[in-house]
Amino acid sequence: MPTADSCRPNPEELLRKVQADERRERRGRLKIFLGYVSRVGKSYRMFDEGRRRKERGQDVVVGALQSDVTPDIQEILKRLDVIPTIPMKHAGRDYEVMDM
Repeated sequence: MPTADSCRPNPEELLRKVQADERRERRGRLKIFLGYVSRVGKSYRMFDEGRRRKERGQDVVVGALQSDVTPDIQEILKRLDVIPTIPMKHAGRDYEVMDM
């Protein structure tokens, strides 16, 4: 017949499991949006996912953005933090770079 002590979890194993769970929770996650051709909705899905995560209390910042976004994406971007850009010129071409 098992004793009460034999049914108890090992404190060291329990601590390692809790620590591993905490490390897993703090880890960043990468989500990749793929599409075979342009205009299939990758950007919309990506920004909409950012909006949903922000509504759940997660930190979301847009770091790079094409200059010609559609009106539906512009609506989503109004709710997100976007790193501002500054105009730059290199080799005769105009660029927008993040203002860090």
